Amino acid sequence: MLAEPGRGRTDLLGSRREAQRVRLDDVRADDGVIERPLRAMTMQGPRVSVVRSDVVNPGRRVDLRVEVREGSVVKEAVLRQLLDYGAYAGLGQWRSGSYGRFSYQLG
Repeated sequence: MLAEPGRGRTDLLGSRREAQRVRLDDVRADDGVIERPLRAMTMQGPRVSVVRSDVVNPGRRVDLRVEVREGSVVKEAVLRQLLDYGAYAGLGQWRSGSYGRFSYQLG
């Protein structure tokens, strides 16, 4: 479940938490954007819009801290399964285009 920063959500266990966004402060000159058309058939006929996605080139390292609350149903094995899925599904924009896939190390 995602939310805008600063707006709390209640998770399945009823505990309140704040959503966070991952920001990359060191955007490089060779990073960029991909623009692509989206096509849809509507009641008024075909429509095309342009979608813009930020691109971070392969090889970028991001350090994150993931906290699991005491008594949570999420144990290390479940966390590893979720992170393993990132190699297939990715993170961020245009995941269906195979962008955003990642690997990880637990420290």
